[in-house]
Amino acid sequence: MRTFVRRLAAVTAAAVVGAVMTVPGTAQAEVSRNDGIYVISALHSSKCLDVQDASMNHMANVLQANCTGTWNQQWIRRYATTGWFMLVARHSGKCLDVAWASTAHGADVIQGDCWAGYNQQWREGPVQSDGTISLIARHSGKCLDVQDASTAHGANVLQGTCWNGRNQRWYMNPVYVP
Repeated sequence: MRTFVRRLAAVTAAAVVGAVMTVPGTAQAEVSRNDGIYVISALHSSKCLDVQDASMNHMANVLQANCTGTWNQQWIRRYATTGWFMLVARHSGKCLDVAWASTAHGADVIQGDCWAGYNQQWREGPVQSDGTISLIARHSGKCLDVQDASTAHGANVLQGTCWNGRNQRWYMNPVYVP
């Protein structure tokens, strides 16, 4: 019986040591690959993804605006799960969110309290020759889109059926990447 207990203790200790030695390294690699602070600008207008009026509120509108470098135009890219990330507004700590988890073309994009729902998870589409990407919502498969391809300051941002239009292509300009 003592031999069995000793073997069990040895196997358990080896498993714990192995887990401690491998898990943090793996998790760190996933997180560091996606961490960073970015200013996200639209190809067609050169305007920046912006939380309207630097609002701190849940459900505040997201739009495109003249780039100023303020924190309501800076987005922290946070790992969600393999292939997916969340974009967190630096000034408020709230997430880029498709309102009401709608799957409809034209659904509004807001900042919302972060809860890691699929409507707050995004992935990059293929990198284009000009360095732009599309941002694709996990829950709907639709792209982040400047409404009506407007170039105006204050134009609304929504999700739209992906068609690789210039109003759906974005530059991820690093402010800080660890």
